Amino acid sequence: KLLCGNQEIPLKHLSETGRIHRFQPPKELENYKSHLLIISSETTDFSGNHLKNDYELQFLPLLRK
Repeated sequence: KLLCGNQEIPLKHLSETGRIHRFQPPKELENYKSHLLIISSETTDFSGNHLKNDYELQFLPLLRK
């Protein structure tokens, strides 16, 4: 899931190519505002192995206008 503050941003699954999955939010992310992408520990690999813990990636979109 993707969060901006306490607000969850829905993600559309665009494609899957082997190990690569592409997702897109319905609109541009807020510029210069911290976002948190969480990959749940319920996520599995091709063999069915789960992540040990949730994986969190915090990022800041920098969009030129």
